[in-house]
Amino acid sequence: MFTIYSLNKLKKEFLDSLKSRYARANQKNKISNIYKKNFNYYEKNISYAGMETWLDSLDEKLFFEDALLILEKLHSENDLIQFKEDLLYSIKNNFRDEDYRFNLIENSQLSIKELKSNILLIIKELDSFLSSINIDFIANNNSDFYSKTNGKPSKLGLDTKLIKIKIPKSKLIQINEAEKELSINWKYGYDLYKSLTNKIVIISSPDLVSYSHFTEFGISYINVIDRDLFETIDDLVHENSHHHLNLIIKKYKLLKNVNDNRVFYSPWRQSLRSTYAILHSVFTFSYGALLFENILNNPSPFMKNNLERVAFRFLEESMMLTYSLHDLQQVETNFYKKGISILNVLLKQNKNAKLKLNSANKLIKSKLYKKRLSELENNLKIAIKIYR
Repeated sequence: MFTIYSLNKLKKEFLDSLKSRYARANQKNKISNIYKKNFNYYEKNISYAGMETWLDSLDEKLFFEDALLILEKLHSENDLIQFKEDLLYSIKNNFRDEDYRFNLIENSQLSIKELKSNILLIIKELDSFLSSINIDFIANNNSDFYSKTNGKPSKLGLDTKLIKIKIPKSKLIQINEAEKELSINWKYGYDLYKSLTNKIVIISSPDLVSYSHFTEFGISYINVIDRDLFETIDDLVHENSHHHLNLIIKKYKLLKNVNDNRVFYSPWRQSLRSTYAILHSVFTFSYGALLFENILNNPSPFMKNNLERVAFRFLEESMMLTYSLHDLQQVETNFYKKGISILNVLLKQNKNAKLKLNSANKLIKSKLYKKRLSELENNLKIAIKIYR
């Protein structure tokens, strides 16, 4: 997709843009010494995630401080209603991780006193972030503990709490072994990983595999606790692929209309997703398919003992990618030139993978794997009838 050299060049451009953004903010606003100290710490440690998230938080704090000034000048109830509507619109459309702020303002009574109180609460939280260092963003500063949720966040919502638990030594070894296996089975994939992933943060939550954030480049949150070595290798590649695409998106526009209302069936989520979300899925899972394809070509001793599992995952990803790549082709007019070039590379990779499906199929002996592949094939046929 991009050479390691090209990706490192993009990283350098991204780093320079963050430094320039800070210089402009420093020139325009009175930034306190503690704020400057923390940003400089992130910069010194080349923490892309720390720098970008810090800058976003500063912008958000200034936004809410401005909102507070506007609120204090309001008098009529109609002005208050309009203020609240405008504030909610801005939070929903402009901020990352906006849930608690959106809910806080949305649930506020229509009074200057309560709105002011909640806005001050948001400003206080942003100030706390800007005034401290998040060690999760610092590559060589590792915690001995992982965060575990007190239940399913999807059910608990704002009542979700994080519990700190000591990381088992075996799980730290598992991450090291996963990196080692990746380097043996797929050298290019390993080089990509070392170039784009700055830090692994261990987490645990029911039904959670791994995740990353657009504004936290290089930070992968991985559930190693509930996953085995084979799955961890896959997870490292998957989140690294998100960093890969996010880095490209920070430089280039891929879609002409990111907020396009068109939705498509996602075989991975088994739900309807936007063009942007499907592109992210196809990009990341294409690298998963490449991982399994490379393992099948020259497996390590560990992978030789898991070859049927590798073949199953290769076939599974290839089938789902074929489905979603077809959907992306149908909206190719919504892609800019760079987006089309990326789509063409993904299509070529999928086409090459199809040449190896028969040999991979021969490795499948398990009735369970055969059943799951058959069910996936049927589900995709049903999806074609319903959604196309």
